[in-house]
Amino acid sequence: MGIPVYRRKADYLFKRPGSDNWWLRLQYPSVMARRPLQKSLRTQDRYEAEIRALPMIQAHKLDVYEAKNKRAETFKLTARRKWPLGESVLADGTRIISTEWSALMLKDGTLIGETRDQWDTDLNPRFDPVAFRDEAIRDSRKIETGDDTAILEAYLALKKRNIYYEREARDTWALFKRLVEGKALKSCTREDGRKLIAHLQGEGDKAATIVKKLNYLSAAVNHAIGEGVLSFNPFAKIAPPIDDATRRVPYEDDDMERVALALPSFDPESRLLWVLLASTGMRLGEAFHITSERVEKGIRYVEIGSKNEQSKRRLPLPEVVLPLLPERIIGPIFASNAKNLGRVLQRLVRKAGADGKGKVLHSLRHRAKDRMRAEQCPIAVQYELFGHEEKTVAAGYGHGSPMSVLKPWIDKIIGEGS
Repeated sequence: MGIPVYRRKADYLFKRPGSDNWWLRLQYPSVMARRPLQKSLRTQDRYEAEIRALPMIQAHKLDVYEAKNKRAETFKLTARRKWPLGESVLADGTRIISTEWSALMLKDGTLIGETRDQWDTDLNPRFDPVAFRDEAIRDSRKIETGDDTAILEAYLALKKRNIYYEREARDTWALFKRLVEGKALKSCTREDGRKLIAHLQGEGDKAATIVKKLNYLSAAVNHAIGEGVLSFNPFAKIAPPIDDATRRVPYEDDDMERVALALPSFDPESRLLWVLLASTGMRLGEAFHITSERVEKGIRYVEIGSKNEQSKRRLPLPEVVLPLLPERIIGPIFASNAKNLGRVLQRLVRKAGADGKGKVLHSLRHRAKDRMRAEQCPIAVQYELFGHEEKTVAAGYGHGSPMSVLKPWIDKIIGEGS
């Protein structure tokens, strides 16, 4: 009798056509009456994808193993969810929002924890097959009709987003559910959506912030509508007009001189971020997407832009920033994240004396555009340096102008007095 060979299941991870990221596929036996699940692991690295998938595969194996044992009516291991799918409330008032992947814990509307450890295992030879089948059917119907939490998670899984986006989206979602006392989305009206607006206005949020938070929920619902799960969006056409935003004012020459004098006292990351933004006019978030570089005829350049299709572009690295960069970029150039380092840098800039109303880091982008107009830079080149403001015919052809054309122009952004 030979030694049995156990083959590792090889089809958990896969790649969708047109996507570079790895995805996780979980399938269930027909007796469980549960639909297959697919989730983006948000990474192109196979090993990182396997690590991220491990807790979900473990939960899946426990679920399937429990079903197998129950069906055979002889089993030892049972695996039970600590919390049911959807929403539940603990004795101390803590609200649990449980999905297939994780459980969020909220207290008084505030996110206080998140865990993927949702299973209790036990040795128990007794079970009720009929109750089990009924439970499986209920779970299946719940997914098919669109569990509210699953709606948000399905939207967030569509593409890679940073941790701050996801956290604020989930916090806003939890706040809305608290304001409507757990009312199902399919029963919500625009009046329910306006409760969220009224609450955020009472908290002092500006219109632009309220619109941003509404968009988290509206986009998730629109995706669910497209999938046939919902038929109405309670967050559509209720956003307040954005009339209270501060107008972004470009930094003036005096501001740039004050910061230049204080620059040696900045920490290395803040110094690099300031010079990079000031010399390229790129958006704050774009600087943190830089993880590699390329070279064209001796000119170092990076590929940035993820806000929309028009923002994707090749950008030569200005001479002034090269001494602050590694000899070759082979990974993220910042250890901090955009939100935290942006705040640190803004405080340093204001401390240096560039603290006028409306002057923020994004003002460097406005200044860079003004500099290019003053230098009479061709509009087509401006589009390539800053991201196309509009979808032009030229934008759809090739890779854009050669670096030898773009480099002299980008080096003019920081000139005398800058």
